[in-house]
Amino acid sequence: MQQPTKPHLDCIRRILRYVKATQNYGLFYRADLDIRLEGYTYANWDGSQTDRRSMNGYMFTLGIAAISWSSKEQATDALSSTEAAIATCEEVCIRRLLADLGQYTDGAV
Repeated sequence: MQQPTKPHLDCIRRILRYVKATQNYGLFYRADLDIRLEGYTYANWDGSQTDRRSMNGYMFTLGIAAISWSSKEQATDALSSTEAAIATCEEVCIRRLLADLGQYTDGAV
């Protein structure tokens, strides 16, 4: 932030264009449905046939709406399953956010 460059400005402009174009988007939760936090993970440790790199991904839903997701190919060959812990960190952040909003989630995700 102390020495922004042109790529930083381009990135900010892209984010602001996205926010402006999606102002009317939102998540709808029906009152008669159970709002439960669910998480799904994916790990392909075998990697693709071309570069042998592993794929990791996760998605969290709150009720029927997806609220957080990620999918990425590892930059190097994965030698352990430590990359899978990223989904756990995301779960903890979501639980804390929901607790701050007064929506406590009990039990396993």
